[in-house]
Amino acid sequence: MPALPAAAVEPGDLIEITNENARYTFTPNGGGLKLIELSRYPETVTRKRDRAQSQRLATLNTAAPVPVLAVLGEGLTDDGVHQLVKTATGVRATKTLTNGLAIVKEFAVTTNYLVAATVRLENRSAAPLHLPAQEYVVGTATPMGADDDGHLVGLLWYNGAKTESITEGWFANRTLGCFPGTPRQVYSAGQSNIVWAAAHNQFFALVAMPDAPAQQVVARQIELPRPGDADPRYQSKPPPKGFLTTLVYPETTLAPGQSLERRIHLFGGPREYRTLAKLAMRFDNNADQVMSFGWAGFVAKPLLLAMNWIHD
Repeated sequence: MPALPAAAVEPGDLIEITNENARYTFTPNGGGLKLIELSRYPETVTRKRDRAQSQRLATLNTAAPVPVLAVLGEGLTDDGVHQLVKTATGVRATKTLTNGLAIVKEFAVTTNYLVAATVRLENRSAAPLHLPAQEYVVGTATPMGADDDGHLVGLLWYNGAKTESITEGWFANRTLGCFPGTPRQVYSAGQSNIVWAAAHNQFFALVAMPDAPAQQVVARQIELPRPGDADPRYQSKPPPKGFLTTLVYPETTLAPGQSLERRIHLFGGPREYRTLAKLAMRFDNNADQVMSFGWAGFVAKPLLLAMNWIHD
């Protein structure tokens, strides 16, 4: 994967946007969404007497090496540092490369855990610019906390007809599901039919929904840093692993003064059926399949709806 150069980012360089559902932290390094903190959901559900000991919120893209909607590709990153500006609805990130290519991103924080994003590639030079294949970062699926063993962390994507699910087992490539095999490094799929892709754990998901299908989806298993607070529960376990997921767009050439714009809606929130069903209806894209009911969906979905009705 094309690397994003490490850049020193001070807390004052970050921009935070908060609404009733979440706090969104944007970083200049990569010019994207660094972290989502879900204000209505704790990291873990604890007994009442233990709640004072754990005040962490559920988070998305936690400790990821790159932010959501970083644009990666050969010659597309430079030093990786964008200029961030707070706007009336969110954040604008701008990066101009030495060859005259400008990358301009607009993030508008809206309701229902949604961020409307636009990425525009502009040729501000006097000569044609050839752009290699670009990878737009969906996000990194990470465990929810020290007690999450990661077996439900993974990638989901939808091709317009069905969903595909990739978890730790695919990368481990075990024989008969238990005997060690040759680990796989990179998952890649799609033929210009990626309607949406989701980096998820058991209860939460980051979903990228482009206005037009992406060419491919790619996922890489990566090792994550241990939490900075040295939680003792982590010390007896291997380092946590995540799945860095990207949408791939084909190489192209921009004439002088020409621009290329892609619009992507980002959902960062709970894998909660009614919330996702509203997304599916709004975007007509079956986003409720992020629930991943699988073969038991014909039973699980009515049962869940009935339980929600009783709860209400």
